[in-house]
Amino acid sequence: MFLTTSLTFYVAHFLLLTFTALLQHELIFFFCLSFLSLSLVSLSLSLVSLSHSLSYLSLTLSRISLSLSLVSLSHSLSYLSLTLSLSYLSLTLSRISLTFSSREVVSEDAKSWWDDQYRSSARTCIHAYWKGNCKKTAMGLQCEIGLRTRTYHVLSGSVLSVWSKVENVLTSLPGGNSSKMQIIRLRTDDKRRIVGSLIPGNCLKALCNVLSQDSAHTYTETPDQNAMESVHLSMPVLL
Repeated sequence: MFLTTSLTFYVAHFLLLTFTALLQHELIFFFCLSFLSLSLVSLSLSLVSLSHSLSYLSLTLSRISLSLSLVSLSHSLSYLSLTLSLSYLSLTLSRISLTFSSREVVSEDAKSWWDDQYRSSARTCIHAYWKGNCKKTAMGLQCEIGLRTRTYHVLSGSVLSVWSKVENVLTSLPGGNSSKMQIIRLRTDDKRRIVGSLIPGNCLKALCNVLSQDSAHTYTETPDQNAMESVHLSMPVLL
């Protein structure tokens, strides 16, 4: 009994010293049988992942988000998910998480789902695609969840003179009282910078009608060209 206890003590002391030394070298040492079993499980999972080549592609149909994802194996033995609406996801997925959240299908079956959702995601939100209707769309609002293309309407320029009319249009439509005006800055492909207010799509037609009525009653006065030539100004006159 004493010999067994001493042997256990020396073995535990040796493992503790080894664990302390390995920690100094930033290594992880499993000195418990439970930790050792977890290490073997992790090792087996790594070997399973290594059995797949880097060109391995898996098409999965997610059961949680109800969207089709294209999954590819990265160099870090984790998976990158590609969706129609979000492109590549920022977080990588492990094979365990893929097993719990999705199922692997063959390319022929996945292609029909992907093509159908690709055509629908141009104008139909994910709610209407899977459920047949959308609560937000039924209220007259625009739902852009799951869309692969989006259109933004920006009102820019000198809008202070018509700000009250713009506000009346935005608040008169469904959901306008609870919405907030967003000011955005953007740059076009030809390097132009635009600063303006983001206009919801359901307000576009009514707002264009209001602004068109005001523009029909505006007048422009052109100053005398002879008087302009006799005056030397440091800045050009805005006509």
